[in-house]
Amino acid sequence: MTKLREDSSLIWLGKDEIARKVVVKFFHDDDSHFLRDSAKILARVNHKNIVSIYAVDGIEHPETKEYTECIIMHYVEGNTLMDTLEHRISEDKAYNLGNQLINAIEAIHKSGLVHGDLHDENILVSKEEILKVIDMYPRGSFTKISERNRNSRIQSDLISLTRVLIEIIRSSEINIQTSQFSKLLKVNKNLSIPYIRDIFIKKPKCSVKSCDKDALVEVFLYDKYSHNGDEYLQTDFTCPYLCGEHQIENERTFLGEKKPRIYSKYKYTNRRQAQGYSKYKYIGDVSIFSCALDKR
Repeated sequence: MTKLREDSSLIWLGKDEIARKVVVKFFHDDDSHFLRDSAKILARVNHKNIVSIYAVDGIEHPETKEYTECIIMHYVEGNTLMDTLEHRISEDKAYNLGNQLINAIEAIHKSGLVHGDLHDENILVSKEEILKVIDMYPRGSFTKISERNRNSRIQSDLISLTRVLIEIIRSSEINIQTSQFSKLLKVNKNLSIPYIRDIFIKKPKCSVKSCDKDALVEVFLYDKYSHNGDEYLQTDFTCPYLCGEHQIENERTFLGEKKPRIYSKYKYTNRRQAQGYSKYKYIGDVSIFSCALDKR
């Protein structure tokens, strides 16, 4: 094994039994409970933007040669977010990293946990620009705390999230003085993931000609093959985005039936009148096709 950090004998790079590169994080004896709690918390959150835990084990320490407990986790080949932001990044990269971070914190909270120690050194960015959150605070479970303390911990996480997003913005080609993201500087007492996502996300414009409004929904062409049950779902390239006003008008002018293998006609979407019908997803929504207009 080789040290990942010269100033620490705790974090090493190695390989597991199937030759995967792994990070081995050793803990001192008096931190063994801390170690196991940390691993259990991370293992509970299965998300592409949160580092994966492979095992909690005891192995021989490379320096002391003593049997020592450790966490064995996925190795991210890349840099910390802090190192990444030392160089100016593009607007698209800033949006990409920021949205991945928002999704990670949302997944943590939905699992009944908080991170508790979110900052730019606890976030890794791979060479493929996949963001990974690491080092969750082990006393983050909501199981035995009051509603008041739960909300307080969530708010603390969200304040940390906004601070990291601001650092991403400041290190990018986005002009924070004139952009909508300056709202993040005015941290209020009732932050939420939807609020943060709404003011951070890069919203496309409505695809209807002469309309300069921000899009409310992304448009997909959907169909289902009756003979085998397979589903077809693809971005509607004839009209990929609609604002709220044009989405309502699009549904109002719909002709046809929302059934498998039926041709449909809309004022704006499915301009080539392919088989299938339009489905919508709210911009920035992580759920699938939640738009009320689509439920008919």
